[in-house]
Amino acid sequence: MASPQGLTFEEEVYLAFKDIFIGQRAEFRKAKAVLRIVNKYQSHTPVSSLLRTTNRQAVCESLCRLLKAGVFQYENIATHWFGQNPSIVAQESGAVVSDVPLTFGLLEASSAASLIGTDMIKCGSSEVEAAQTGTVFETDSMEGYEDSSDDSAILDKQEMENHVPAPRNSKYPAETSQLQVLLPLRIQNLILSRVQAILEVTCFEFAKEKMPKILENRKWRCPTAGELNLWVGEFNKRIVSFNNNVNIPEGYEISKCFQAATHIRHFAVHRRHLSTAHLQSLVNNAEGLCKILGNSQALAQIELIWGYAQAQTSELESFKQDIVVELESSLDDIAARRAELDLLEAGSISKAHDKLNRHHDLASDELEKILLDRHMVLIAAGKVEAEKEGDQEDESDTNLPEEMDDQPPEEAKVEQFQPAPGRLHILQQRTKQSIMLVQGIYNSLNSLMTRLYTVSNQLLWLSSILFGIAAAYILGPVGMEHMWSVLWWGEW
Repeated sequence: MASPQGLTFEEEVYLAFKDIFIGQRAEFRKAKAVLRIVNKYQSHTPVSSLLRTTNRQAVCESLCRLLKAGVFQYENIATHWFGQNPSIVAQESGAVVSDVPLTFGLLEASSAASLIGTDMIKCGSSEVEAAQTGTVFETDSMEGYEDSSDDSAILDKQEMENHVPAPRNSKYPAETSQLQVLLPLRIQNLILSRVQAILEVTCFEFAKEKMPKILENRKWRCPTAGELNLWVGEFNKRIVSFNNNVNIPEGYEISKCFQAATHIRHFAVHRRHLSTAHLQSLVNNAEGLCKILGNSQALAQIELIWGYAQAQTSELESFKQDIVVELESSLDDIAARRAELDLLEAGSISKAHDKLNRHHDLASDELEKILLDRHMVLIAAGKVEAEKEGDQEDESDTNLPEEMDDQPPEEAKVEQFQPAPGRLHILQQRTKQSIMLVQGIYNSLNSLMTRLYTVSNQLLWLSSILFGIAAAYILGPVGMEHMWSVLWWGEW
């Protein structure tokens, strides 16, 4: 099948598998189960066309995404999901609504067990006898059911839809669809186990009265000896005799009741979680089987069990509607706040950009002022030295007639007629001043050293004179003469 033009990948996947993922299959969530379905139906025309152009793994990932969103279960979710292309949902043949868990406590094990008479679970010594004689009982013929996806393994879709409450139109289908009522697995398993036990007792009593050959061939001597799926197999082997011994009430089919009985036993053993609608469909067909077998006591017990469960489920559905309304109100408030936060975010981002732009403008103005400075322009044009010389010549010509005493120093004239100094020129002037200051300090130090040398010679002569005077005073004339001879000739 050629894909219509303009379809997205998910729309193509939905169109290829919308007639496959119905009923129980619409409740699949695990990739392994989805891959088995894809492999099973890969020869179908729409699926094969899709797989020829697309990777199988990508198809499985898209299917898991659609299944988790409930697109195959809820028409309103599919409409919302494919809002850009409503014709996709218009082609749908009808979606089956299932329930998702909302846990609660009901039907405690003790109270549920009391609904079944003790006479229905008593067993004689036949099982021990059968074990001693080596009798081998038939194994479960439905062991591979969990992996099976045949159409015969799925109950009537319309029958399940009859037990589903009408979906409520919501502005948030993806969010509110997750709030659904489902019996906890332990309660569901308890109900199915009790219904299975009741049906096994009913089948045993029916066979004991109307078809004793089954008990003789199987050597079943108590209700617990035969499993429910094996009873269905025995009745199907003798379907003509079975039909002759029962009255089929209006609205029930033997095949569907047998199928439901087999599923009840399988789900009770393998602990598979079911939707409320699916569970109710199984219980209704179990009631139909009780009517077919003509056991009013078993029918009353099953109706009582499901009556308790249905009362709690209905109450929870009412609570769910109130919770959905409250959730939608909260989501409206959140959407309004989200819009305010989006505006606040946009304002903050705009404010940050404006602030940065202002700093950009300040930096640009500062750079422009420096780059457009006259001295910088002259430097870029290579005219600074020539302009200095021209200014100095003009100044000298102007001041020639004036008195020499009135003329300012050369440095002052240069500074007076030079252009407005730039930063580089200022640095040069300061460097020159520093050099001149260092030269002055150096000259001063040289002069000081010269003076110190002169003073040191004078002090040397003065010390000699003072020594002579002291010697004359102490030694007298002879001693003084001897001292001078020592000083001059170095002889003592």
